[in-house]
Amino acid sequence: MSYEKLSDEHAAQFDFVQGEVQKFIDDEAYHQGIERLDNILQSIGEHEEYRLLRGGLLSRRAELFLELEDDEAAWNDAQKAMNFGWYDATVYSIAGWAMYHMDDLDVASSQFDEALKLDPDRTSSLIGRAMVHMDNESWDEARIDLSHAANVDPENAAVWAMRAEVGVALGTIDAALRDIKKARDLDPEDPDYALFHARLLTATGDVQAAAKALKASIDADETPLEALLLRSHLRLLTGDTDGAREDATQASNAFAEEAFAFVQLSHVQITRGNATLALKAAERAVSLDPSLPDGYLARATAYRLQGNDDEANADLERAESAPIELPVFLMGPVTDIIDRGGFSKAVLDLAPKPKAKEAPGPEPQAPPAGNPFGKLGAPIPGLGLDPAAMLDQVFDSDGNIKPAFKPIMRMAMKNAPNLLKSVPPSMLKNMGGIDPSQLENVDMDNISEEQLEAQMRLFYKMVKSGKNPMDLMDPDD
Repeated sequence: MSYEKLSDEHAAQFDFVQGEVQKFIDDEAYHQGIERLDNILQSIGEHEEYRLLRGGLLSRRAELFLELEDDEAAWNDAQKAMNFGWYDATVYSIAGWAMYHMDDLDVASSQFDEALKLDPDRTSSLIGRAMVHMDNESWDEARIDLSHAANVDPENAAVWAMRAEVGVALGTIDAALRDIKKARDLDPEDPDYALFHARLLTATGDVQAAAKALKASIDADETPLEALLLRSHLRLLTGDTDGAREDATQASNAFAEEAFAFVQLSHVQITRGNATLALKAAERAVSLDPSLPDGYLARATAYRLQGNDDEANADLERAESAPIELPVFLMGPVTDIIDRGGFSKAVLDLAPKPKAKEAPGPEPQAPPAGNPFGKLGAPIPGLGLDPAAMLDQVFDSDGNIKPAFKPIMRMAMKNAPNLLKSVPPSMLKNMGGIDPSQLENVDMDNISEEQLEAQMRLFYKMVKSGKNPMDLMDPDD
């Protein structure tokens, strides 16, 4: 250690100066601290007897520059300190962080390695090296460093939150949920932790818990746009269109230059059946970001609601030129759990598609009594949607769920009974006369994944054959 090599006199001087510098750091008076060190360095000059002490003082000035995010100055002072013979875990860690911020990951990693050789339990160096591993997608190595940091400093919420992100990347979702809950227990008001927690709960299908988790993020001094739009989306999933509209409207007012806010607002108005307001919001989204496919998809759907097939066709072609981006914006690092491509394709396929104009034919027959879905190709009266055709996009010819759609369908099936329970009786009547009593004892939590997929295959086959899939919910069956 460099400190042990100082003379008693110089060690006492260093301790005194270090105490002063720490006060500047605690008070965030970084410029004053740098000025104080400049004066001391100037006073001791270049004398050889002060060489090691000079190195120690430069390492402290490097830390102040790092706090000011002047990474180049921090790196230069750290190198000067080493040139004067000052080698300790602190100066190596400062150099590592400076290089990390300047995107030189290899040098950053080597500096963190040196710091941890001298102090294996240094939390900041463990976190820094873990972040390098995460940027390099070396997830196992990142988890090892973060687990070590969690053992050394179990009250550090950032460590648990970072390990939750690593857990998502490794596919250990239950472990990720435990880690983000730990981070939130330590810092329940942190808006970033709340948003990540909500995203993870959304991906696992726990919609109500996700909405609850978002509260800390939405109540923050600066509410993130992602949090508002995600809650709007979650409220749509539970049928709360008033709440969904409130969130989307707030987002469009607070973030008037963000296209995603108007895409979500358009989605809400489409769900509410207000084609005029949906079109207005979609047009605003397109004007803000003409490269965003989501705006064209929303506008196409609004045109479809108005019966404007030509405009809808043109916008759908634009929308299908690239994957939609709103799901990625809403879910962030959790997107891959639900399969980004599959989720995007599902949203595109579920949007009403315009059909080619043809000569008027016979009126479509009503679906069999009690069947709200009808036969393949028969739209729901009054909505213009063809649920059976949509399901054809999700299932292959053998009735198996396409891999990209499995996470979404699992979530939908698990939430379907609760969602249907919240549907007004008048709407249930329009959906084929579903009896609400059929839903009372439906509990899908205890169904295994294999059983759930078997039920979904049977659901699809019943829809295609014109049978009533609600018979699957008979508690006596």
